Amino acid sequence: MERAEVLNNVPFVQRISPVLVLERYGVLRIILSVLWNLIHLIVSVIHFAIRMANKLQHYVILTGLLKKYKSIDLRKLQHMAIVIESEEATQLTKVYRLLYWLSYIGVHHVTLYDMDGVLKESKKFLSQNLRDLSIKAWQEAEKAAAFLDKKVMTLEILSFSDSKEAVAKAGNYLLSTYPENSGSGGQKIEMSITEDDLGKALCAAGFGGPEPDLLFVFGPARCHLGFPAWRLRYTEIVHMGRLKSLKYGAVVKAILDYSVKNQNYGSDSLESLGLGKVPGLVQITIPNKFSRSRCYHSSSSPKGSLTVGVSMFTY
Repeated sequence: MERAEVLNNVPFVQRISPVLVLERYGVLRIILSVLWNLIHLIVSVIHFAIRMANKLQHYVILTGLLKKYKSIDLRKLQHMAIVIESEEATQLTKVYRLLYWLSYIGVHHVTLYDMDGVLKESKKFLSQNLRDLSIKAWQEAEKAAAFLDKKVMTLEILSFSDSKEAVAKAGNYLLSTYPENSGSGGQKIEMSITEDDLGKALCAAGFGGPEPDLLFVFGPARCHLGFPAWRLRYTEIVHMGRLKSLKYGAVVKAILDYSVKNQNYGSDSLESLGLGKVPGLVQITIPNKFSRSRCYHSSSSPKGSLTVGVSMFTY
């Protein structure tokens, strides 16, 4: 009894969580605020350092302090494409300035593209303001290439409507080249269309065109915005950000980065890929000048399907 009375007389001490103590005195809020401001400061410093590095690089390119920026090897860059978001395509002075920079660097074959056809309506402005410019369709440009001055830039302008028209005309061409019936029994022939057939159909419809080696995308979207996909098999796509904030140094750096890359097409064999002992896998090579990679076709897969295509860019 005496022990129980002693225990009852001991005052009860409530255990309080340290977090509740910090909240009660406002210390937790102060700590979180300090951490938030510290993270914000670190991110701001990193962004500031990146901006300063880009400005310094832009200054170095403009002044020509480094030899690699003075002369760029453009042998790999035979044709270039520029995709501009339609709202930014209305900034014709920016487009003109970009074309002038490319002409100054030494790019002579350019394809301009926007979805709504804004650039098509600006042909007159571009041809009047850029002296060394020849706006032609790709067929005309190829025929006139031997007669044009090397300093003249040939320009092709496309829009999304061209892609739709190309697909429709190519489809009609393919249908017209296949007979409807097989003869006996009136059974219809199953159409087997290859990549070469599609290429021939597009060329016959007048929408083949050269495949650009490098494509610049301007705008918030990181995609080609409907640029003809059949002309992008080996194209390197670079998102350049907003057209209004474009700098000459960024254009030079992107082209230089592309020019120094080592492009390996089909250098790997089945054994090096670990596919040497896979049953039914046959190594084939697509016989045209653009398809320079080795591809691998499985005899167990559906007819005409392509399993693996090798195309690598290394520094």
